[in-house]
Amino acid sequence: MDKQSMVEFIIRNADASADQSAIASYYQKKTEAEVAEDFQKLLIGEKQRIAASNEDLKKAETAAAEAIQSRNQAYSDYIWLSICSRPIKHVSPRYNGKQVQNVTSSRIEVLSWPHDGEKPSWEWFQHVMDEQPFLADRLAWQDYLSPKAEQQNNAQVEAATRATFFSVAPAYDLSRCESNVQAVVQHFPDGADSFQIGLAIQNHELNLAPCNKAEYTEYTRELEAEFTRKWNGLPIHEVRKRSQECATEREALLARHSWKERGVLTKEDEEAARQESIRVQESALGYAVMPASIGETTLDASYLKGCSRNQLMDAIRRWGSYQVNQRLVGK
Repeated sequence: MDKQSMVEFIIRNADASADQSAIASYYQKKTEAEVAEDFQKLLIGEKQRIAASNEDLKKAETAAAEAIQSRNQAYSDYIWLSICSRPIKHVSPRYNGKQVQNVTSSRIEVLSWPHDGEKPSWEWFQHVMDEQPFLADRLAWQDYLSPKAEQQNNAQVEAATRATFFSVAPAYDLSRCESNVQAVVQHFPDGADSFQIGLAIQNHELNLAPCNKAEYTEYTRELEAEFTRKWNGLPIHEVRKRSQECATEREALLARHSWKERGVLTKEDEEAARQESIRVQESALGYAVMPASIGETTLDASYLKGCSRNQLMDAIRRWGSYQVNQRLVGK
């Protein structure tokens, strides 16, 4: 490209408000190499502008395609739910008055039926059942529930899920507030057992609020009551056989009395709470009452403080740590 052609290109791509004659005069004084340098710079900029424009066009096309796909999906969902929401009339008593179950396999099957030009709808579906009743065998069905009956069923499922979550919450120190309940109900619209809810919590599928101090205290009482019911209901030989399990559960309960964790107890309160918890829990194990003396030996604080470690551990195994501790402090 000669110098004049390059100058004309530069002028065509100059700002609309620029004086074209001044630009032409300016470049006439430049060498061809200088004009070529400015021409190349402008040419690169123009290519970049075109590329950016093409990229914007691609993004716009992609966004439009996604919007169309989303609209079509929403319409397809609406049609499918309308098919699943009403009972059909069918020549077979096995299907008559039933409604299609909202499952993926049935949806895929039904949406493969329309011929060219046919649009799925409730009326179209009923017409297919009238003409080809055997197709019903390929679908999953359920009893039809009126809106009122469905509402009652949903209320029963929600109540059951709520009760299950209430029983699970103490194990994870989660609040029983309504927002947590609704989060669980929405996550399990068809209901769930304690294992399913616990698994969802452990996998962080549910974002739930922790319990407050009052709930924490209430949960501790509930867990301690459950501990007492569990171990008091067993024969002593069974309790002794499962002593390791019992000890683990007891330590977990004792840890809940930590003043650092709860932030509402002093160290003195914590020790008193721990001792009371030990007393209540050890009563389930059937420890004998610690006597005042054995023979001529008085089992007081001075005696216990002079015992060897083995002798002290033997006393704890016979009478429980609570009674031994009380005797050590002179009570």
